[in-house]
Amino acid sequence: MIDAIEEAERAHLVTPNSSGRDAQYMFGHELIRQTLADALSMPRRQRLHGRIALAVETVFASNLTKHASMLAHHFYQAGSGADVRKTTDYLVQASDQARATAGHEEALGYLDNARSLWEGDRSERAADLMDRRAAAFASLGRTRKAIDSGKDAAALWQELRRYERYTASMEAVCLQLNYGMDMGAALVELERAFTVLQAAPVPLRAPLLYEQAFTLAVSGDVAEALKTLAEADAVCAPLADPYVQASGMLSASVVNFDVMRMARASELQRQGQEAATALGRPWEAIAGAFIRVLAEVHGGRLQEAAELIGNFEPRAERIGHRVAQWALRQSRPLLRCLAGDLAGAERETRDILAFVRVHHIAWGYLTELRLGEILLLQGKTEDAVEIVRRVAVLEPPSYRKQHSRGYLFRCLSYVAPDAARAYLRDIEIPLPTEGTVNAYGHWFNLMNLVEGLYVLGDRDAVAKLMPLTEMFAASEIKVMTLGTLPRAAAGVAAACAGAWDAAEAHFREALALCDSIPVVLHKGTTREWCADMLMMRNAGDDHTRAATLYAEAAENYAQIGLVLYASRLAEKRARLAS
Repeated sequence: MIDAIEEAERAHLVTPNSSGRDAQYMFGHELIRQTLADALSMPRRQRLHGRIALAVETVFASNLTKHASMLAHHFYQAGSGADVRKTTDYLVQASDQARATAGHEEALGYLDNARSLWEGDRSERAADLMDRRAAAFASLGRTRKAIDSGKDAAALWQELRRYERYTASMEAVCLQLNYGMDMGAALVELERAFTVLQAAPVPLRAPLLYEQAFTLAVSGDVAEALKTLAEADAVCAPLADPYVQASGMLSASVVNFDVMRMARASELQRQGQEAATALGRPWEAIAGAFIRVLAEVHGGRLQEAAELIGNFEPRAERIGHRVAQWALRQSRPLLRCLAGDLAGAERETRDILAFVRVHHIAWGYLTELRLGEILLLQGKTEDAVEIVRRVAVLEPPSYRKQHSRGYLFRCLSYVAPDAARAYLRDIEIPLPTEGTVNAYGHWFNLMNLVEGLYVLGDRDAVAKLMPLTEMFAASEIKVMTLGTLPRAAAGVAAACAGAWDAAEAHFREALALCDSIPVVLHKGTTREWCADMLMMRNAGDDHTRAATLYAEAAENYAQIGLVLYASRLAEKRARLAS
């Protein structure tokens, strides 16, 4: 043996590995190993793999987990001579280890090999492998395959009467359908699942009850979502199941977010994240992390939002949760915009769009809309309108309430007033309703409509929206991403209605907010609108105060490159000077 090794070393077929006390050798090149292996007959090669696997088990008996990938390879390559169950166990261990280090494609390869050993089998092992493949597909962003594999698993679990596993499979399927923006299909699958589980104990149905509330909220039926959530809480309250409790908190977080109850949503998300993490459920723990980020943004706490993104985004990337990763990344250019870095926000948004296309993120239309917003602010109006118009045609129903329509109206009001008026006549922009539960998108539409109508000079229409703006200004929401501040919108609506005391009070708070938090983007527009209010009122030293505010707004626009607003403001200042 020693003579053979020395001869191979002299021929540079193998090279010594000097690390450690034991003599170890490596092939000089992978092609050498492959050529020698190919020279063996299949039976001999399989027998060698089997002997290597058994030798590894013997030598490393005290720590087999560390060598799972090697054992999985050799036992699988050993062919029919290897024990199927043992081979499958090692393949599953190797897959789990690969997923833990973000090797999701490698993990899927191990699972595909394991599945080939159980082709046509209708056992629990086969169903478990289907579930694992669904999870791997999900981490790779292959949503359709994740759904199909999950459905296959659910069907087999139902056949085997393992209803707790059936529930878990269906929960994962419906979650993927929501990620794919197919909430209607998710609700249909949930109803089918409830039929299957109608005689099952409550703990088996509980996670799906919460999933139903989650899905209704995401679809935009927020009133029914709140009702379903309350029913689920009532049914699940007596249960001491930690996973049911975690599911309840995470679903309730989404429902509260979708009705703009940000503080409650954020706290439920925090509690749910901690519970899911303690249960070893990292996917569920990171899925709604963006809620905590946006709760901070809407509360004007931008530094805290940035810190949360820095904490959560690497975790989402590590486990392959592409939708969660996208949702967290989506907030980075938003923070840049609010800080006044429009050029940086545009670059980052374009990078995120590339990510959306690679991973086929169904909710990625929101990134396109964000790009349109940023381009408009920079005065790149043709590109902005083209993007927003495309999104407005394609946006599917959700809790966002076709808010791209409201934004398209706002865009057109600046660049094509007649087209804006025609568009508003032709389409419906869903708005909040007093006395009812309203969705996230309703309030976005209100802000866009107020600004668009005001830019068009339709003060009577803006005045009619005053009650709704008062409702929103009184809420916990301080910042509405890139549109105007709720307090400023309430101020201009009050001014259009001639309610001067209310208008001045709103603008006083809006200006104080701009000076207390780093929302550079809104400093100029808030001052410009406050000056407009003073010009409309035209009392005492209003003109002098307006001139000062206009000058400060102009400085802000020049500083951060707000071309859209700067040109309009120049006209106002010229009229004031004359």
